[in-house]
Amino acid sequence: MITALNDTKTALGGDLFPKLESVSLRLCKYVNIDDKSKKKELDAVVSLHNKHAQRISGLSPVGSIQIQAKLNSRLIVNQAGGVLENANLCLHRHFGDPYIPGSAVKGIAGHAAWCEWSEAEDANKKQKIQQQIFDVFGEDISDSKVKKHQRGSIAFLDAIPVERPSLTVDITNCHHMDYYSGKNKKATDNEQPNPQFFLAVEAGTKFVFTLVPLWKKGKSQETTKQMLELAKKWLVQGISICGIGAKTGSGYGWFEVDNTTQSQGIEQQPIQDEDVPMIDRIRRLDDGEFSEFASDLASKTEEEKKAFFDLLSSDKRNWWKMKKKKKPALADSIRAIAKELGVQLQ
Repeated sequence: MITALNDTKTALGGDLFPKLESVSLRLCKYVNIDDKSKKKELDAVVSLHNKHAQRISGLSPVGSIQIQAKLNSRLIVNQAGGVLENANLCLHRHFGDPYIPGSAVKGIAGHAAWCEWSEAEDANKKQKIQQQIFDVFGEDISDSKVKKHQRGSIAFLDAIPVERPSLTVDITNCHHMDYYSGKNKKATDNEQPNPQFFLAVEAGTKFVFTLVPLWKKGKSQETTKQMLELAKKWLVQGISICGIGAKTGSGYGWFEVDNTTQSQGIEQQPIQDEDVPMIDRIRRLDDGEFSEFASDLASKTEEEKKAFFDLLSSDKRNWWKMKKKKKPALADSIRAIAKELGVQLQ
């Protein structure tokens, strides 16, 4: 089965898509699926990557720090996310190179933080680590039924390869299918092996991890510096001790951090309000702060008002629906201001 319309297949040159140059489309969208084609399809993806992939442009915002780390083993990220069963890899949809999403980077740093919290024996130390986790990640693990929520102090950007990465076709091969399925009581050597192929990033590839301090009202530069150092410590522990991605228990996804190549941007000022677009400044407000902003909307600048209304039609759509039902007076005042600006609200 070919996962492409006939017109698309014709435009791309036929069943093997010889005119296709997008690596991510070749892996995630246009493939041939049958019991014997997986390795052939993955080999085609590797070949296409070698020909057409481009390096991902990195970001180094003001005040950020960057950590370089080398893969000591192969890396798999988002293995279950593609058309081919358990053979996917997280590839940039435009450039075609592999990368590690910022959500995964934040996740492994958070995992390392939880490990430190769980291993702490002293109650006071546990409480201190708990508060640090809350400050860095914006998460609350208190036993109280009332959970606290806030935006974290650090942004975890996508980790990208430093130089040209190499993709490889890897294999996992189960030799005892009948034993694992319960058909045989013993694992004998006369069963037919079941090879399964998947993509991985080759060991030795260097990635750069970027941490960015976020401006928060009332936070001093020294406090932001401390949060950045905590995030860096937990991230280094996460990628070097726990591993990142799939199959870490089998040795995949383990990094060796190169301390000599770390870029220390910590002495720079953290991102301030004037460096951030107005809509992003307002987007960062939690629900309580956003409601206060809405209540005082009449006193805001025209730029602030327009950004506010842009959010009502996008990120804050659910907030607006709720306020129309539960706070009609506030909703009426917002509508009046929208009418003055010529903004149409639903």
